[in-house]
Amino acid sequence: MSEQPIPDMVSTPLGILPTARSAPDGGPPELTFEVFMQARFSQLELSSVTTVLETANDVQAHVLFNKTICSDSPGLVENGDFLVRAEPAIEGSPLKDCLIIIGGAECDSQGWSKRVRAMQRHNRPVIMFSDAATEFVKNSPNGANPATTHWRDIPILNEIGDFSDLSTRLAEYGNNILTCAGRGHALDVMFSLIADLLTPYERAEMASHLIIDGVRGFHREQPRGRAQGNAFLEGPLQRA
Repeated sequence: MSEQPIPDMVSTPLGILPTARSAPDGGPPELTFEVFMQARFSQLELSSVTTVLETANDVQAHVLFNKTICSDSPGLVENGDFLVRAEPAIEGSPLKDCLIIIGGAECDSQGWSKRVRAMQRHNRPVIMFSDAATEFVKNSPNGANPATTHWRDIPILNEIGDFSDLSTRLAEYGNNILTCAGRGHALDVMFSLIADLLTPYERAEMASHLIIDGVRGFHREQPRGRAQGNAFLEGPLQRA
């Protein structure tokens, strides 16, 4: 029997990561990721980021995906009884190849906005999930587009300003910044982010390890469900 082709998990890889750099110790080329988090972070988004990068390292050895978890409140960062150790985010420290900002109930752009601008100046990608995307849009109304965020926050943003041109797709990319609905889509984003550095066989192996049979593209509309979220707006509106 002839060998069956491996179906590709990602129809259109992002292609926004820089080329992996040679490791100083003679190991495989590496890409570095700064994963920024704050108190009451999204456990789902953080675990999606770390799981995809760790699984990619497990299924291949020609490139190393190296992550550093950091925060403007370093040490043990908590969300309820869930604790994560984070290194300090030091202004002026060397930039990583990619900056990923995790959403959360206390996401505050003052802790990472300078870092984002530095990444843009050096033409390096920034990934913003859910509440981080909302903070970015809220604080840069004239320069955020194309942009999106979690559908729950779009009517909240329109309560405090005119954000009528905000996308309702799962993700948008522009000006070296990828804004994303986050939550359950975080895994899809991370898979697509590193996809062009892996072969179709390696992507299929990753999917097997993660028990997924497909990766949602960015141009799909966000699923809002039957409730349309109206019952969940009171708390977020008070925080806005």
